[in-house]
Amino acid sequence: MLLTIGILFCDKDLIYLENLLKNIKDKILINDYEIILLDNRNNFESDISFLNDYKVLNLNNGNIYQLAGRKKIIENANGKYIWFVDADDDIFLIDESFLEIINQENDINVFSYLQITNEKEFWCEENNLFFEGDLLQPDCYKLSCLWNKWFKTEKLKEITNLIPDEIRASASEDNFYNLMMLKNSNTLSYHKNFIYTFNSERSNSAIIDYSNNIEKFKKCFFGLEETNNLIKKYITNEDLEKLHLNLERADCYFYLKKIFETTNAETQKEMFEIIKTYFSDDVLKETYNDFIENLKFTEKSFNQIYDLFYSYYGDSFGYIEVETIYSFESGEEIRKEKIIKKPLFYS
Repeated sequence: MLLTIGILFCDKDLIYLENLLKNIKDKILINDYEIILLDNRNNFESDISFLNDYKVLNLNNGNIYQLAGRKKIIENANGKYIWFVDADDDIFLIDESFLEIINQENDINVFSYLQITNEKEFWCEENNLFFEGDLLQPDCYKLSCLWNKWFKTEKLKEITNLIPDEIRASASEDNFYNLMMLKNSNTLSYHKNFIYTFNSERSNSAIIDYSNNIEKFKKCFFGLEETNNLIKKYITNEDLEKLHLNLERADCYFYLKKIFETTNAETQKEMFEIIKTYFSDDVLKETYNDFIENLKFTEKSFNQIYDLFYSYYGDSFGYIEVETIYSFESGEEIRKEKIIKKPLFYS
């Protein structure tokens, strides 16, 4: 068998999953493939009629431990390559031209993908950003996902043997597989073929929504720590350690975004206490500055976060006055110029 398509799904994915399975059937024109679904719902015993014709595994817990979920799919895979697809996304046409890529026998194949964010399309074309000669040139946002890669199954099976059966990691599992595959692979190839559509409006298909929920936020952070401890146990190559640091920055960006999306000041403070014990001050400061340049946010949330950072970093944290064009009235974003405080970290 040439290809295994692994899909984890939870309760909120069901509105997308049936359409994804139909598209896989219509768009994958190479005949020799299988689909393995992993049921991560809270009540996995309830029947779903459109899944009757598919191979469905379950974790018997509904606790959303993604690293264990991917491990179970890999252990049951029969394809030469494994492709992990999120249940709430979509794929491009996979025609017979991909047989040539499979026959090249590379350990890792990296493809291009389409990202949809705020109803805008970003066409992310692979151009060998990760490596130049023997040096890693990490692009952490592309590397941190699995869905634009086909991994050789035999290599992934070797890696899964390193994962304890009792692992409860619920975050950052893509980082583990990406880094371990880079460490244990001999050949990697980049392809301009587009294979995947990532819809960030529906993102985190197997991950709970923990904005404004501190207990769920803690649970996800426990999973992040478990995964990264596993990575640090096996990754000693200097280049890969640098790459892991970049991936940690990407994780920090993600969790800070959750704080920005949270409106309750006390919850923000609790969430910040959690991430401050995990990420270094340098990583937090760098990531915060990235937010100021790249994200839109409400003025209320902005000022709460500003005060929060200032309370921790004091005089090392200053501000300048700038114009902003974002404000919220009656729940709608409107364009408006106004002078507000802008955080600025000083070296």
